[in-house]
Amino acid sequence: MSDASGSVTPSSLKLGLSWAPYLACSWTWCIGMFLPILFLRDFGWLGFVMFAVPNVLGAAAVGWVIRSPAASRRWIRAHGPVMRLFGWGTSAFHAYWLGFLTRWLPFENAETIIVWNAIAMGLVSLLAAKVSGRKLAWALWPFSCVVFLTLTLTGNVQPTPAAPLFGPANSDAILWLTPVVAFGFLFCPLLDLTLHKARRATPGAAGPIAFGVGYGVCFLTMILLTAAYAGRLLSGD
Repeated sequence: MSDASGSVTPSSLKLGLSWAPYLACSWTWCIGMFLPILFLRDFGWLGFVMFAVPNVLGAAAVGWVIRSPAASRRWIRAHGPVMRLFGWGTSAFHAYWLGFLTRWLPFENAETIIVWNAIAMGLVSLLAAKVSGRKLAWALWPFSCVVFLTLTLTGNVQPTPAAPLFGPANSDAILWLTPVVAFGFLFCPLLDLTLHKARRATPGAAGPIAFGVGYGVCFLTMILLTAAYAGRLLSGD
């Protein structure tokens, strides 16, 4: 039986679940915290679905496509330069994104907590991905769940000022954009060194468990939080 399809044991389940928040946090960088907002604004809920579905499926699939820690090591040897370039690109994107967020400084409105939550989650997600990892992610992911729950219970969930199923952008635009977004998010997770770090640490059934729960549950929760505060960032309320 292959490494990726090994039988589930208590130890493999525990190991896989312990890596799930790390995977979610390592992939919820600035694109995950802001791009869904733009898609909601321009395309409505179909835009959010266009972002979320290939993102979840593409990242989760790494646990099956890269079938073992040994396969991950072979992949890195074969594609190392491109993977490092991908890492440099994401770091540069973070720098640009943080500069973009300075447009909200100094704060004059009541949205301070929402904006700072986005900044903090982006920064700590980056740290969780690049520094030690799992312990930091186990602090961040529950925090994001608490923020999401708080927004929901207090009636402050605001995807957009009025998010329809279809957004204001021309319907032809989403038809052309969907295959591009799908291609990128289905395949670019294979270039992320942090995902490979988790795959090398989760042999046997632990790998598919980590990636399945990490993206099907933990990551999905975090991008739903992004949708919850999207309207506040767009309106500045």
